Amino acid sequence: MMPVAGSAAADGPLPVDEAFPVTASFVGGKLALQVDVMPGHYLYRDRFEFRVDGKDVGPVVMPKLNKLAQDKGKVKNDPTFGKTTVFEKAVVLELMSVAATKTELELVFQGCSAVAGICYPPAKRLFSLVAGAKNSSPNGLQPTSLKNQFKPQVSQ
Repeated sequence: MMPVAGSAAADGPLPVDEAFPVTASFVGGKLALQVDVMPGHYLYRDRFEFRVDGKDVGPVVMPKLNKLAQDKGKVKNDPTFGKTTVFEKAVVLELMSVAATKTELELVFQGCSAVAGICYPPAKRLFSLVAGAKNSSPNGLQPTSLKNQFKPQVSQ
């Protein structure tokens, strides 16, 4: 079967922000993130990190693994991390309640493209959120190319 023009297999891997579009909301004093996962890609559940106003966030309400609902996570035997849970579909993460009317949120995440056979390096995204913000994109999000994300390997 030939790759479809414009697909990751035809044109190389998707840039990380296309493979995993992320938005943040700050509604009713609560912070939430939505990370979409494009077909043929997955995110590592245990590779998420969060900071609010420069401080590490405590426990995060992560979707529980549920054998009946794949969007809640799937156990994968990963060559790098061993037995781990991955998300192959969009995931919404409820972070915490914040008393302030504006806040800075930092997200670090990591995922892979099964289609292209690569794993992305950890990605960090920053959000400046004010009360009532819905579906906000990361600060200064610029289109990125994979050329800038990976260093070429030199053969010996």
